[in-house]
Amino acid sequence: MQYQEIVSDGTVTKQADIILQLLLNSSPLSLREIQQKTKIEINAVSGRVNDLKKNGEVLESEKRKCSISGRSITPVTTALGLILQKWEKKDGASEGSYNLRDTLINNQQHFI
Repeated sequence: MQYQEIVSDGTVTKQADIILQLLLNSSPLSLREIQQKTKIEINAVSGRVNDLKKNGEVLESEKRKCSISGRSITPVTTALGLILQKWEKKDGASEGSYNLRDTLINNQQHFI
């Protein structure tokens, strides 16, 4: 499919929504990890993630090794995911932090 076709038929939006939802629930992830979990083709994952970065909906996280390729990568996450990741690291990921994570994720529409 040509890009304009997948924009007009809603494929781009659907793919972006799937990726955002995944990142809210299991971020940060590499592009290959996103591809493996969503079954969206890697070139489409790359395109959607780049679009989401340009829109400020997805941010880069701390470098780490990819669980699939073993290479050093810069995974992506949502802004909320990055805040929670830093807070949980500081807080020691106590049980309370997961309650906060669930509360924030379940109520994210109120923050946007």
